[in-house]
Amino acid sequence: VSRLDFDGIELQGFEVVAPSGTVVIHVDRLDAEFGFLELVRTGHFLLTPCTLDGGTMRLTRGPRDQIDLIDALEVPEDRMMLVVDADDIRMRGVTVYFDLPGAPPVQMADVSGLVDMSLGHTFTARFDGVRGYVNLPVLHVGFEHLSGRLRGDAREPLRVVMVLDLEVVHPGMRIHYLAPRVVGDDGAAGLSIDLGVDVDDGDSS
Repeated sequence: VSRLDFDGIELQGFEVVAPSGTVVIHVDRLDAEFGFLELVRTGHFLLTPCTLDGGTMRLTRGPRDQIDLIDALEVPEDRMMLVVDADDIRMRGVTVYFDLPGAPPVQMADVSGLVDMSLGHTFTARFDGVRGYVNLPVLHVGFEHLSGRLRGDAREPLRVVMVLDLEVVHPGMRIHYLAPRVVGDDGAAGLSIDLGVDVDDGDSS
C-alpha cells in the first residue's frame, strides 16, 4: 500500500491468489478513489475512478469447472460482507491468459480499455472498448471494440466478442467458456473460439 487516505488508495504489486494457489491477478499499480456517498445510498462500497496499470490476469479452470479468478473473488454465502463496486476501471497494458479446457491456450497482450466490476457473493465484470493484441496458434493480430462479461453464477461465465484488425476484412471473434457444473447441470466444460462472426459495435455478448 503506497497511499491510503480519505480520498482513496494506491497499491503496488497487488496480487489475487485463488484457493487453488494460482495467481489469477497481478497488478503493477492500482489506484482507486473512494465513493462514500454510494455506501450511504445503496450499502455498496464504491471505488471510482480506478486505474490499473500493467500486470497479468489468468483465466484458468478451477473447482466445479468454474474460472479460478471468479472462485478467488466470490465471497461464500455464509459470510457477511459489503458489496464492493469498482466502476470506470481504466485498464492499461495488461496481459490476459486464457488456459481453459476445449481449446489451445490464448494470450492477449497490451490489453487496455474500460472495466466495471462488482465483488460480492456473485462476481461480475463487464468489459467495454477494450483493445490490444491476440495470440492464437495461427494468428497474431490486433483487436478493438472488445466487449463482454465474466459472471460467477452463469452456465457460460465468460463471454467475449471483438473485432479483429486485419487488412482485408474486419472479422469478429467470439470466445465462450461453457461450465455446466457451475449451475448444477451435467456436461463437460469447454472453451470455444469462433472466428468470422458478425460483431456489431454495440454487441455486449
